[in-house]
Amino acid sequence: MHPSAVSLMPAGLLAGLNDGQIKDLLTFLLHEPPKRTPAELEAIKPKSRPSATVRSLKVVLVASKQDHGPLQHDYPAWQTNWTKLFAAMPGVTVTSAWEWPSAEQFAQADLIICYFWNHTWSAAQFAQLDAYFARSGGLGILHSATIKDKESAPLVARIGLASEPGGSSYRHMPMTLKFTAAKNHPITHGFTQLALLDEPYWPLFGDASKVEVLATASVDGADRPLIWTYQPGKGRVFASIPSHYTWTWSDDVFRAILLRGLAWAAGEDTDRFLSASVP
Repeated sequence: MHPSAVSLMPAGLLAGLNDGQIKDLLTFLLHEPPKRTPAELEAIKPKSRPSATVRSLKVVLVASKQDHGPLQHDYPAWQTNWTKLFAAMPGVTVTSAWEWPSAEQFAQADLIICYFWNHTWSAAQFAQLDAYFARSGGLGILHSATIKDKESAPLVARIGLASEPGGSSYRHMPMTLKFTAAKNHPITHGFTQLALLDEPYWPLFGDASKVEVLATASVDGADRPLIWTYQPGKGRVFASIPSHYTWTWSDDVFRAILLRGLAWAAGEDTDRFLSASVP
């Protein structure tokens, strides 16, 4: 046996990667998802349990084919796991949709949650959303569902803010969410900040003064809106840019914030979904 003159790492490992891929690799090697503290877990406990009689809700989970590597943009896994989550909630009927809800689902849903990258936003789809909002429908928009490949103005008009390739940047990175709403806000109460390892989009298209920004993160020296609510007419929209990684949307603490926001979008007490998912 004798010492090797070269490293075990394959030569030229980074040669085939672009700058973004190298940063993603180093983020993966240097960081891990945050571990939650007892205080963070305590903050998500519901203030009260729902009564025996609750309003019946119809929830639709919209997903598509996974379009990134392992543990990233895993829309099918999210749809499967969250179908089980909502199915266990009293009074909730949950169905799934592939790439877009059916006309029947639009007609019956109280809450539609989208976690997929829609490359084919169309005038017909926007018209369906408008009709849905006109009857007080609730919409949850997670991560890549905020993207319109070009000319994002029609999507901005429906969800408040949106991202657009070429105009918005992205980066896989550790970040600290800073909750900017009032301390007693029904969605973010109990939190002032929260560490995440995820992917922000910035800058977003739209006017942030026309939405209620709930959380920001500092990226490239500026606070960027990452979680917000918006009310298009009678409708309600809850949007979250964080959710790139599987570990984010399955994180007990961050998922609780998502569930509070989604309950708000459905016009429900924000503890309703949380009460069924937190021991």
